[in-house]
Amino acid sequence: MIGYFPTPYPDELLYSVCARYCDWSPYVSSHSGAGELLPDIHQKLDAEFLGTISDDTYRMMTQNCTPSELIMQHTMFPYRARFLPLQRRKLVLHSAFIRKSDVTRQMVRAKTRYYSFEGDKPLYLRYCPVCAKEDRKSYGEAYLHRSHHLYGVDVCPVHKCYLIDSPARRDSKRNIGFVAAETFIQTEVKAIACRNPIEIAVADYITAVLHEDVDMISDTSAGLYLDSRLRGTKYQKADRGMRRNNVLLLNELCEYYQKLPSFRLRTIKQLQTLFCRSVGLMPFEVCLLGLFLGISPAELCSMKMPEKSYVERFDEEVLSLYRQGMACTQIASKMHVSEKSVRFAVRTSMRRPSLPSDKRKAWNKLDWDLIDKELLPKVNAEIQRILSDKERKPIRVSVHRIETQLNITKGRLVKCHRCLSAIRAATETNEQYISRVLDWAITKISADGGTVNLKSLHLITGMSKEAIADALDAVENQGGGAAANT
Repeated sequence: MIGYFPTPYPDELLYSVCARYCDWSPYVSSHSGAGELLPDIHQKLDAEFLGTISDDTYRMMTQNCTPSELIMQHTMFPYRARFLPLQRRKLVLHSAFIRKSDVTRQMVRAKTRYYSFEGDKPLYLRYCPVCAKEDRKSYGEAYLHRSHHLYGVDVCPVHKCYLIDSPARRDSKRNIGFVAAETFIQTEVKAIACRNPIEIAVADYITAVLHEDVDMISDTSAGLYLDSRLRGTKYQKADRGMRRNNVLLLNELCEYYQKLPSFRLRTIKQLQTLFCRSVGLMPFEVCLLGLFLGISPAELCSMKMPEKSYVERFDEEVLSLYRQGMACTQIASKMHVSEKSVRFAVRTSMRRPSLPSDKRKAWNKLDWDLIDKELLPKVNAEIQRILSDKERKPIRVSVHRIETQLNITKGRLVKCHRCLSAIRAATETNEQYISRVLDWAITKISADGGTVNLKSLHLITGMSKEAIADALDAVENQGGGAAANT
């Protein structure tokens, strides 16, 4: 029976705590000590996770700290499972609590050939000679740190020197046993300073991610969050849909991390996996992209999405410009997007849902004559505003336009005969509308000191040059307006 179990040191791997217990205990070998800690002495040990341990060992471990502290502060769970979907994250945490090493390994480190580019984990337990010297001075012995066993981290984040591989193997294909750090870390080992700034930056960033709290509530996908952070950058093509410039992003990623030995993101297919829901299996690549995009470790771990999606913001901007009198062609040119996307956004934003059948029945009981009298002054005022607006491009008077501008429920004006008559009286023919648009355009160009010609009229109205020429000829034949003097 275990009578005493050592207290974990700061950032110590739980494997190292068990190894120190075996080193202190009067056993002939570490394998003999493992027989008291593990229910099956022949099982493969896991240096990263809690693993399958005996009930007596678990009871002694949790006397000095809670099970949650053991998992969050002394295993690799905060790094390996942080970006998994919420349900898998909870399953991994549950399997760690009930000490099922096989389930934990299957949930967190399962790699298919599709994700195999992440690379293998280091085959040896590693240490920093400066950390070992300070640990011996502070605690009387050296121990293994979590931050020294992160994939891609080859530099000590504290002392900026290269980590050293110990003789102790941590290959998952063999049983490594419990090997205490004090038995293989030598005192005369010289630290080699790292002169590569990108290796130091990666070590600092990933270590900061490791020590952030794990969100066990939000189910935000890391892939969707990273894609949202590309909005507004040169790596995201401006359009209503989700279009990334993967070639540009990959080329600049490779250039940025060209001096990082552990960087293996080389193909478009590998890059695309970073933006899917299975990206949780690749925490190292997620951290690299976060560092490249300038996302802080706290922001990457919290993954707060914008209140409105990119599509909603795009539609709002398009609708705002459209209500200012700009044509779809002009909006597309100003926003550097396709005209098709602009027209679709306008149709989607201005489409109003049909009323349910129960509300239609209620409509029949309304006093439409009274509603007609109340709406008529507002409708007349809006018609006058549309026809007298000289600052923006003229727009046509229509039932749909009045309903949109006054925020009236679709179909309500159809039952208001006075309002409907006022709108129809102000409705222009196509020729009249084009003539009014040309008059406005010519007046505006002249006021701005520009030259009135087909090109300038085309740019300001969005009409084709052939349509403008035909309209000018028709106005000239009729005689009248500013267009007749062009």
